[in-house]
Amino acid sequence: MDPVDPVDPIDPVDPITCADGFALEGDQCVSICKEDEIFAQDQCYPKVVTCDIENGSGEQSWMANSYGECVPKTCDDGYELNNGQCIAKCSEDDVYANGQCEPKVKDCKDKKGMEGVKVWLDAGYGKCHTSKNCKMPNGKGMKRYNPQSLVYDNCEPVSCDRGYKKHGNHCVSQCNNDQVWTGKKCIDKEKECTIAGGKGKKKWIPFFKTYGFCHVESCNQGFVQRGNSCVDVNRPPARECDPLIVDLGADIGNAQGISLSSQIEGILFDILGLNSSPNPYDKKQISWTQQQRYQFLVKPDANGQVLGVDQMFGDNTIGPDNKFSTDGFEALSKYDSDHNGSIDGDDPIFFQLALWHDANGNGISDAGELTSLQSAKVNSIDLKYDPNFFEVDQYGNKTTYKSIVNFNDGKKTLIFDLWFKYLEPDSSDQCTVDTATDGTDIPATGGTDTNSL
Repeated sequence: MDPVDPVDPIDPVDPITCADGFALEGDQCVSICKEDEIFAQDQCYPKVVTCDIENGSGEQSWMANSYGECVPKTCDDGYELNNGQCIAKCSEDDVYANGQCEPKVKDCKDKKGMEGVKVWLDAGYGKCHTSKNCKMPNGKGMKRYNPQSLVYDNCEPVSCDRGYKKHGNHCVSQCNNDQVWTGKKCIDKEKECTIAGGKGKKKWIPFFKTYGFCHVESCNQGFVQRGNSCVDVNRPPARECDPLIVDLGADIGNAQGISLSSQIEGILFDILGLNSSPNPYDKKQISWTQQQRYQFLVKPDANGQVLGVDQMFGDNTIGPDNKFSTDGFEALSKYDSDHNGSIDGDDPIFFQLALWHDANGNGISDAGELTSLQSAKVNSIDLKYDPNFFEVDQYGNKTTYKSIVNFNDGKKTLIFDLWFKYLEPDSSDQCTVDTATDGTDIPATGGTDTNSL
């Protein structure tokens, strides 16, 4: 028997081992990452990723162990790639829209042809904003539209009233605090003036555009203040008093003085009030009238009576400022609440005033002797008087200063400042009273009432 050859043993097949990032599929090692990926650090990473840059986007490529720099590739609308950066196609004052640069703020005109500006919003220009007129103290202003804040700025002065000047965003007075604008220049609100026996000051009155009466500030040694005068202590006190009187029968174009009796044929009347001597409210003998055309302008007391100069308007009448006045018109003007140069229905005092006709000549208002201004159909009393009118009668009584009383029906009459000269032992002093002429005589009143006008 032939010998049998021995069988060669089969060598075992070694298992296939795949590199990192590969997996065995069948008898092949296949990459576990996609074509656009790379295996690193036990996972797959995109070979290239997008990245953000200012005003655009770029790409980062995987390097050895990480992504490299972001390389700009594309820019946002309105930007273009320049030296690795996205640069704006438009200037700072423009906006990119509809494939082109448009100004952010554009001049325009409204429907009235007024020039203004319009601002680019999200999808186009807004409405045309023109400058607006605006109110400001002591001048005229303008406010302009602010395209940055999209609102109107504060009111800025364009022009200032006369007597004012621009200062920042305001119109301020050209005058100092102690000055006033006259319409042409700045002058002192108060001005020193000379009074016999003392010193005084007078105030600028805007309505009349002149300085008012000189008011006593101080009296020299040897003089004492009485009313608005400095009186020599060694001489008898001046006796002056002036109530206003209306002449209801006056001829406007031919004014005449008030017709009065003599002092002896007149009455005793409280014409000096607190300034009387030797005692306050001592009555004096003065001329008088009972003619109905002459009627005093009065402000009856709380009881509806007229007892003396305290209820009249004169230099011995105490005003609402607790001071005496120089004459009747000044005394009345203290009640011009709206400073329009007249006493009328806009002044509270108007409804307290009356015309007084002393029919029985007893120097005190009795029933039926007072007529309210409303009942008399008076519309207003002008405070601006003619300072040049002057007449003196044979008894030394003076009719001065004339002005106008206006009635509701358009008629007019005159009102005067009447200065009475009165009799007193060892005295020839005179006193003045403002009178209104309405065709009646005006009697003087007496009394000791301390109620002031």
